[in-house]
Amino acid sequence: MARDEFVQSAIDNWAPRFISNGVDANDFQRVTNSIEHWDDWCQKWSECGAIHEQLGEKAEAQGLYESAAYHYFHAAISYHFGKYLFVRKPHELRVAHEHVVHNYQRALPFFDFPGEHVTFAYEGDAKMYGVLRKPWHTPKPPVVIFIPGLDSVKEELHI
Repeated sequence: MARDEFVQSAIDNWAPRFISNGVDANDFQRVTNSIEHWDDWCQKWSECGAIHEQLGEKAEAQGLYESAAYHYFHAAISYHFGKYLFVRKPHELRVAHEHVVHNYQRALPFFDFPGEHVTFAYEGDAKMYGVLRKPWHTPKPPVVIFIPGLDSVKEELHI
């Protein structure tokens, strides 16, 4: 398969970041092997995210909450890396981002360290949004505030 230079560059440069932030190596191989043109990048990763989203829904319906968390997280991270620096099709980017937030939100209560979305007042009327995760067995755990860089999102920094 002849890939365009954007796809090949993404694969060559981003593989370690994707894998270290939770993309399953098998998903990475399968999805990237199916992409020839950069314009297909977000769509192919979104298809992978949709598979994990469906698996999460099935696991949750069966009361398999740890599995549901795993699949919802993998859905979120697949959608995230599908939209990652994908600015040619803003509508696809926005839809993928909505799926990132939705799936990570669905996973939060099922993680070993459950999480919740929080909102902080900032300058003027501005607000900052975050995810608070804390061990269920520690009444007053220490807190670390971590702010990702411009090209990251909270959901990417889960692991």
